[in-house]
Amino acid sequence: MKTSGKALQHCRSRTSRTYGAVRPVSTAGGGDGWATMAGMQEFTELDQWREPLERMRAWVLAGVERQDDAFLDRWNHDWATKVGVVAAYLEPGQLRPDETWKLQALGVVLGDAMALRTAARWVELHDEQGTDPCLWLGTSDTKLVFPMTMIAKRVESGATLTVQDLIGMVDFVAEAALEPRGVAEDSPSEDGLGRRVARLVHRLRR
Repeated sequence: MKTSGKALQHCRSRTSRTYGAVRPVSTAGGGDGWATMAGMQEFTELDQWREPLERMRAWVLAGVERQDDAFLDRWNHDWATKVGVVAAYLEPGQLRPDETWKLQALGVVLGDAMALRTAARWVELHDEQGTDPCLWLGTSDTKLVFPMTMIAKRVESGATLTVQDLIGMVDFVAEAALEPRGVAEDSPSEDGLGRRVARLVHRLRR
């Protein structure tokens, strides 16, 4: 890469409020429930967040030096490839805990991996505190996931995320999503050890 530099737990914090990764929006307090719509909250198709998310994706992809057609095809269609790239950025010495925007960009790509693995799609959640991007899992009880800050909040708090941690996050969302899509042959979830992603990370860092 050009840069030198368990339970799912993510927080969204704008004023005094934080969200756990799987917490009802309408509940004040801790817990690990999925976000559901309540009160003045609503979600719509991406609008004001569309371009910021694209800039984040572009920054992450720009860090991969070898981008042949085969890699770009995997990048666009294979969730494990996205996980491998994110894992390479999270190797020690690549990013500092205070590089919040870059860590959030990794969260966006992790969210894209979740979307590829499941029927989820990016939407915007609107409430009295503003607008946030999130994944709508398409379930009847309107489950939402907020991937953008999943990685940043953990790294900022001193956690070290491994390939297996990232795979676990994607698997966790896939289990909760409506009609998850099948995983590709030799995917990390199928071999149980993440060998495919580990090989990808090694190639990216050479």
